[in-house]
Amino acid sequence: MNNESAQKGIAPLLILVIVGAAIAGAVVIFNKPFNKSKNSPPAEQQVQQNQTSNQPSAQEQPVGQGQEVGWETYRSDEYGYTVEIPKGWNVSDTPSENSRETTIIHPGAQALVLITALKDEGLSDLDYMRDSMAEFKEKLENDPATLQLAKFESDIQGNVGGFIGIGEEYRSEVNWYFEQRGLLSTNGRVLLFHGAAQSNVYQEYKDIISHIIESFRVE
Repeated sequence: MNNESAQKGIAPLLILVIVGAAIAGAVVIFNKPFNKSKNSPPAEQQVQQNQTSNQPSAQEQPVGQGQEVGWETYRSDEYGYTVEIPKGWNVSDTPSENSRETTIIHPGAQALVLITALKDEGLSDLDYMRDSMAEFKEKLENDPATLQLAKFESDIQGNVGGFIGIGEEYRSEVNWYFEQRGLLSTNGRVLLFHGAAQSNVYQEYKDIISHIIESFRVE
């Protein structure tokens, strides 16, 4: 991935942090039962080290280059959020002990977005937040040889912090380009967004992935 692509991916960081103010009021999604342990581990330890290992293997399907994307709003009354998705894409919610994950996937498995809501009991001050974002970066940098981090930036505004990482990874015998975004609040709430597309269609889907991520709202 060249530097120009990385810079384009980093550009929404300020917007992400501003929009992230919504995380401070994200009561509904975190009030749903996680069946989590009383002392949850730090957020960066709750995240699977290789998130894209859950990606399905490549499937051949025309991607319709040049076609206009039709959007629709997906609403989860159970978990209290809305997100805009391209028509025909699939959405599923998966709860676990300490988190809740939403998967939004292209019908041909060529692109996807994973949205993970976490609760980090230790996230109550800005120093802890800075350390957490540094550890997320370290986790990406120390991933096995399947992943290469091209760019990482972070910022804090008020009680909300945000980061964006851009890179390339090799999964299921296919090269993927990804963007990893995170929002952290000193109330202990964390939202992680992992968007990825197969490298041969990344230019088509990168703006779609960004739009999905930035449209996510907790009601």
